[in-house]
Amino acid sequence: MSYYEKASAKGHVDAKIKLAELYIGGVYVEKNYEKAFTLLKSALKNENGKVYLMIGLLYFKGKGVEKNLEEGAIYFEKSANLGVSEGAFRIGTCYFEGTGVRRSEEMATKYLVQAAEAGFEKAYFYVGGLYYKGKYLKNDLRMAVYYFEKSIECGFEEASRYLAKVKFELMELEKEEEAQRQRQMEEKFFELSEERIREQKKKDRENEGEDEVLKLDGLISMLEGENTHNKATEKIFKDTEHEKQEIKTRLEAEQKSCSERHVRERVLARAALNEFESLRQFAESGNDEAQYLMGMSYLEGKYSGKIQIIESNIDYAMDWFAKSSAQGHTLAKEKLTYCAQEKAKVVAAEAAKIQEKLKKDIVEKNEKKIMESQIAAKAARNEFDSLVQYAETGSADGLYYLGKAYFEGIKSGNIEVVPVNIEEAIKCLTKSLAGGNIEAFGLLAECNEKKAKEEQKRKDKINAHAMKNEFKALVQYAETGSPDALYYLGMSYYEGMNSGEHEVVGKDIKKAMECFVKAKEGGNAEAISMLEKCEEFFRKEDEAKKARIKARAAKNEFDSLVQFAETGNSDAQYYLATQYMED
Repeated sequence: MSYYEKASAKGHVDAKIKLAELYIGGVYVEKNYEKAFTLLKSALKNENGKVYLMIGLLYFKGKGVEKNLEEGAIYFEKSANLGVSEGAFRIGTCYFEGTGVRRSEEMATKYLVQAAEAGFEKAYFYVGGLYYKGKYLKNDLRMAVYYFEKSIECGFEEASRYLAKVKFELMELEKEEEAQRQRQMEEKFFELSEERIREQKKKDRENEGEDEVLKLDGLISMLEGENTHNKATEKIFKDTEHEKQEIKTRLEAEQKSCSERHVRERVLARAALNEFESLRQFAESGNDEAQYLMGMSYLEGKYSGKIQIIESNIDYAMDWFAKSSAQGHTLAKEKLTYCAQEKAKVVAAEAAKIQEKLKKDIVEKNEKKIMESQIAAKAARNEFDSLVQYAETGSADGLYYLGKAYFEGIKSGNIEVVPVNIEEAIKCLTKSLAGGNIEAFGLLAECNEKKAKEEQKRKDKINAHAMKNEFKALVQYAETGSPDALYYLGMSYYEGMNSGEHEVVGKDIKKAMECFVKAKEGGNAEAISMLEKCEEFFRKEDEAKKARIKARAAKNEFDSLVQFAETGNSDAQYYLATQYMED
């Protein structure tokens, strides 16, 4: 804190921001929004987007400054214009809701898209809605699905309600687009067929020109008396005509075949759809076989050639199988079981994916925490090293804070940065007190007290070790049959042996009594009175045990009386009331 304050006093912007965060969060200091606001205001001249965002939040919440939504919105917008994603989200929601600014969906769209593209998670839901609405963004159901899914991944479950609706509309749109593509392909096919016919006709005309040349050559040859050449010319002419006629016939047949096939497929698809609708009506009337067939249609999907009439939908299939099996249809029962198993597999697979994602998220979070802890520990260590250097200059304050650090130790999460060292703390605080720091006096007294306690613990531990050795020797001596040794061993068991917080021998009256009996038999007179105390102890313990048993029996008897009274028996009710009165 002291170093942040020093850096802040010298105008260091990051130090001011860090100090403001500490005052807002109440970390290491008491919460003080006024100080945080003053620090942030003093950092404004550096045009820092985070500073603008933090000031905007304080204005919006009215902490450290009088609540002012308009001022808060101004600072949010400045933050957004400097590229801060949260600032863009905040001003976007302000424009969307008309909070602190005039409501403007156009401006809200601009800033919310900016926040979402920068990866600010809360903006995903809004942008998904904007793409779905399609007012200031081009209506794009695929982008709406993308942002709603990202919003759900980030834990915003509300988006799932809208996602289902958008996915359904997208499915309908894709069906329409597919139908449009099919129509375009058919039109293109016919256009290509017509183009091919035109090209063939053009070639035919060119071939006719060549035939005319050949005819002219043949005429000349004939005039010259070349009969052989004349025959060849006639053959070429006949072959060309025949080939042309074959190509034309083949193209016409191909065009006709394609056209008929497409028409036939469409007619069959329409007939299949009509047949399916008739089956639906029959199933809705309650016919179990029709209901079973409806289930099979939805389970497998229904096609007419290459055209899909019904999409596969296991939920619809299960509904129809359930209706059919309720009427005793055996195959429907089997299919219903099969669907339930398949759906359970799908759910299990999805659950496994979610579980895997959760595990991955936990690992990532743990890794992030470890990294943050390591960074914080390194920062704390650097700060401590700086404090050591400052104390080495002979500063009484530096020595005091260094002594305090050694007295309390420094931890960052689970990482021990500086271990507790009372000896070093006393040295630093003694020097600090000699240098005139009065605060060092009280902390030095605490150090001496803590040192004394630790020394006493150390002595108790040593003493406990010695007592344990003494007890072992006493046990060995008692095993020789010495009445005195047996008496003292019995006393050890009777009273127990402790050294400070360390238990050397636990209390054991039974063992003590055994030792006292043997000591009495050996002629030790003191053992007689201790033996009587042991017998008294066991007598009282036995009486307490009997009292507990009696109380438990009385409780059971009372519970039985209550149950009997609740049946309506008047005698039981009377005795129960009497007991309550006596109690």
